[in-house]
Order: sequence, then structure tokens, then C-alpha cells
Amino acid sequence: MLTWLRWPVLALAGLVLLACAHSGKSGASLHIFDEDIPLWQPDLYLPEMTGDEAAEWAKLIRTTQERLKEQARSRTLTEEGLVGLKARISELADVALHSCRGFPQKIDSDLRRLFSRIDQAIVKLSEPQEIQVAQLPSFDDSDTSEPVLYSMGPRSFMFAWPLSKFEITSRFGPRHDPFERNVVFHDGIDLAAPKGTLIFAAERGEVVFTGVLGKAGKLVVIQHDFGFQTYYAHLSTILTIRGISVERGQPIALVGQTGRATGPHLHFKIAQYGNAVDPERYVGASLGNLN
Repeated sequence: MLTWLRWPVLALAGLVLLACAHSGKSGASLHIFDEDIPLWQPDLYLPEMTGDEAAEWAKLIRTTQERLKEQARSRTLTEEGLVGLKARISELADVALHSCRGFPQKIDSDLRRLFSRIDQAIVKLSEPQEIQVAQLPSFDDSDTSEPVLYSMGPRSFMFAWPLSKFEITSRFGPRHDPFERNVVFHDGIDLAAPKGTLIFAAERGEVVFTGVLGKAGKLVVIQHDFGFQTYYAHLSTILTIRGISVERGQPIALVGQTGRATGPHLHFKIAQYGNAVDPERYVGASLGNLN
């Protein structure tokens, strides 16, 4: 486990918690299980991140990058340690985004670069079939304010399954609700997998919601091109933050059983302009072109 991160994280957590007197405003909403999802938007009246907070974030990112390189050389990286590391940083970043307008440009860029490197390391340590799923952005090592993407290029917009191995246990459409014992409309598809299984972004997009919501439990929502959104519910651990861009195949969460669920699985929903569609009809289909 990456115990070396404990004190930098604790120091940063102290600064973040001191700044939590403010919160963001709720914007437009999306829906899952007939529940509204408030999309958090930065409050223009929130303060900018202080110099001390930015310095702590820069220190955390720099220390993490150095240690990751050191452990990569010594071959002591583990998937469990990397997932735990990304989860802790994601939690701190989420709290910070409730207390200030956003990260300074340099911190934001460095955090995205760090997340991509952690994701690349996670996938390399995962099972071979998960390596086939992942299509991660690759950043250069120059000290620029904006990450530079390589080798992605123009391609078709196409959803991939967010799990490498799964069993479909409940399909899209009307079904007998296991809790209410009546027929309800199931707005997604249930993919059963062991708790802790990596979940990947189904397509390139921007994370617009991370948090806990009623029946969905821990939830991630990604906004995509062409009016599409994807929803990932019942998670055990969230591995991303709001406002960040993700590529198809980038790890964003772990399978869980939070919210209203009879067992560990991923409730995967695809919607276009807010209207749920059948994932089995859309996954693998070319739906447009990305530059």
C-alpha cells in the first residue's frame, strides 16, 4: 500500500476542510431510477483557491509522481495500492471543488496528467482482457500548462462495454422490480461482476456528476458528444472527479452494491438528450465521428 502518501494527504485534507464553508449551486438535472441528479456548477461567488492550498496540491502531485516513478523502477506498484491512491485523491479533489471556483490551470492540468499515468499503471497491472478494453490518453513529460494527447486521432464515436467480464442479469425495459414486486421500467442494464471489478468509461466525455444518490448509490455520470450521457450506478469506489475529461476505457470506478441493489453489479444506463435508450442496441455501433 502507498503509505508514503499519508502525511501529504492529511495536510491537504486539513486545508480543504477549512475551506468547506461554501458549496456549489445546483444546475440542470438528469435522471436515474426516476430520481433527479443535480448537476453541480461552480458558484461564481466562491473564493479562488488560496496560494497555500494550491501549493499543497502542487506538492501532493509532485510527491505522488516521484514516488510512482520510484516504485515503477523497483517493481513494487500494486493495483490495489494504485486504486486506493486514486480514490483518495479523487475524494480530496471533489471536496475542494465544492469550496472554490476550481483548480488553477497548472494544478488542473497536472492533476489530469497524474490521473492518466495512474490509470495506465492500473491497466498494465490488470488482467489481459482489461488491457484490451482500455484506450488511455498519453501525455508528454514537458512542463506545459496543457496536457498533450498523442495517438488518439480521428475515430468513430462508439460505446464500449464498461466491464471486461460480466453477466447480464437484467435488461432494459419493463421488469418485475425485486423490491417493490411490481412491473417497473428499467432504464438501463445490470451487469453482474465481483465487487471491486474495474469499471471503464464507455466513451470519451466529461464527468458531470460524482456522488451518492438514493437508489443509485455511488454514481458517476459522463456527458458525451451527440447529446449522449452514460450513467454508472451502485459503485463501491469512485475513481474520477467532476469536470475532468476521460477517454474510452479509462478507469472511473469499481463495481459495488451501494444504493438499492440485491448484489454486486453495475447498473449501466445510456441516454440521449435525457431519454434512456437500450445499451445493447448502442454498444459497438458507430454513432458519429470524433476529431
